[in-house]
Amino acid sequence: MSGLFSDEYLRDFEVYIGGSYTPSNNRLDTEHFLLCHHYTGVIAAGNRVNMQCSESAPARYVAIQKNDTLPLQLCEVQVYTELGI
Repeated sequence: MSGLFSDEYLRDFEVYIGGSYTPSNNRLDTEHFLLCHHYTGVIAAGNRVNMQCSESAPARYVAIQKNDTLPLQLCEVQVYTELGI
């Protein structure tokens, strides 16, 4: 890793959606969340990635979680729905 930012910070993560959020030990309680997308690999700095849930479900929250000890580094997250809410 060189400098403040690293491509390694945005790799191998999961996107969840759900209707309620209660953090447990700084980890997402996935029992009440639906796995929307599992991303394997590295997203290089400056790249944009579009993801779509494999199944539709009503949700109030979007959670992005990594399962390693490196920080998660995001610049911008945009969430869209087809429901027109």
